[in-house]
Amino acid sequence: MRKDLKYILAFLLPIVIWLGLYFKGAWSLGSVYLAFVIIPLIESFFPAINNNLGEDSSENRFADVLFDLLLYANIPLIWILFIYGMNVINTQPLSNFEYFGLMMNLGVGVATMGINVSHELGHRSKKMEIFLARAGLLLAQNMYFTIEHNIGHHKYVGTYNDPGTARKGESLYQFWLRAVPGVLRNAWKIEKRKTTRNHQSILSNQVFQFLFLQLCFLGIIYFLFGLKALIAAAVIALVAQLLLETINYIEHYGLERKILESGRFESFNQSHAWNSEHFLGRIFLFELTRHSDHHMHANKNYQSLQNFVNAPQMKYGYPVSMLMATLPPIWKRFMNSEIEKLRATA
Repeated sequence: MRKDLKYILAFLLPIVIWLGLYFKGAWSLGSVYLAFVIIPLIESFFPAINNNLGEDSSENRFADVLFDLLLYANIPLIWILFIYGMNVINTQPLSNFEYFGLMMNLGVGVATMGINVSHELGHRSKKMEIFLARAGLLLAQNMYFTIEHNIGHHKYVGTYNDPGTARKGESLYQFWLRAVPGVLRNAWKIEKRKTTRNHQSILSNQVFQFLFLQLCFLGIIYFLFGLKALIAAAVIALVAQLLLETINYIEHYGLERKILESGRFESFNQSHAWNSEHFLGRIFLFELTRHSDHHMHANKNYQSLQNFVNAPQMKYGYPVSMLMATLPPIWKRFMNSEIEKLRATA
């Protein structure tokens, strides 16, 4: 079997989501167990391994349609699971634990298979890929994400102008309160500048269009599946967005771009993102953990991203780091120390 087929392991996620929806009970939290129990336990026994490809190999992988197909499959799969979940909530008697568990189960799925995959597709130019990205983000009530991310975050990352960059000493919960509305606000400003420049009405503002589509989507959920499913859809979207922002929080925590004598910020370089070579996190997040290379080459497909050994490296994988971030005293004590080490060697 080709070594590249390791990305098929990512499809364990939709399997455990389905198991939770079908069997319910203790299974209801299927994806939560996988993401925040099983993967961290496995990664604790295996050290991070840097296995960068050579340039020739990387170019061959870039041309291989297999990687695109694996990525594309996530969007219809998460839509199928989401609709199935709405039907389960609407038609089957659920305990409070099962109702909560299924929302968390699908929330992790929408964050990973929806937002994360849409993030990758949102950097591409094919119309079909853009459509899939927006379809994935619709489930998270976050269709405007690619506007702010591509135009705002990638330009201002590592500065106080970016709502997606966590400041040293800022807790995860403070960051959520700043980042979630900040992304929407910045996306609106970006679109407003464009429509004003082109002398267009608010109806041409893509953020306005996306918000309208999202409200229509929730209305359809209510019409087809009822109030309980509508509440679940809203909670699933919130969970997915908070998981997205938790990843943003750990990716750039405390890493700032310097202001040059000219008054401009220095260019983004490999030192401005936290990276991780932990194997399972890389696979399930489609190499998002090679984050420095992603920011330096935003149009590079996930399978071609490289690890920079001199870039900031997380001692733990992304799932463990996300769990640590929910405990601010532990997170700050550990990560602030890591930041000081980086500054001492800079």
